[in-house]
Amino acid sequence: MDGMGLPWLRVPVSVAVFAALGMLARHYLVIHAVCGTFRLRERISAYARRLQGKGFTRNHRCYVVNEAWVRARTATAVELAGGEILPIGRRFRIRADA
Repeated sequence: MDGMGLPWLRVPVSVAVFAALGMLARHYLVIHAVCGTFRLRERISAYARRLQGKGFTRNHRCYVVNEAWVRARTATAVELAGGEILPIGRRFRIRADA
């Protein structure tokens, strides 16, 4: 059980499509997975660190994306297999001249 009396739920990383900061409650992450949507109380930076080396990329201050679900990528956005289009933040863009 967590601190709010809710049961813990383990979701395999392979089914997680992307994680986003909650728009209304910024201290919650919303995990969008194949099997549903889950809310997690964790900083996105800590979540991204936990997923390092597991095929996830932080592409915005509000998003962590599972690369297995990326259909297309431009300089400013990522299109996921489900049709979602997520922005790529300026800090997270790869510079061509770097």
